[in-house]
Amino acid sequence: MINAARQHVNPGTHIYIVGQPVYNEGHECFIAGNGGADWTDMKAQELASDSTINENMSYLGRFILNNDAGEVSDGCHASSPKGEDVLGEQAKAFFGG
Repeated sequence: MINAARQHVNPGTHIYIVGQPVYNEGHECFIAGNGGADWTDMKAQELASDSTINENMSYLGRFILNNDAGEVSDGCHASSPKGEDVLGEQAKAFFGG
């Protein structure tokens, strides 16, 4: 995936990597299965910290959605305005915005 991303950006472009959002306690995305969202987050951290894969890459952070607060529309996706805002605010916080 990293190589595929590199093929579509200018040389030296910094890549920010994230896993699938994780969810409030007691909720799992039915598509990813039990522990699937946590696994993608762990893999994103692992890949970003391995300079042999790509030294110009950073882990953006753990994104969290609350299914009980209406941030998830179908049990997996933040396709509601509230969920999209939550994810956007979390990304802004990483960049200091």
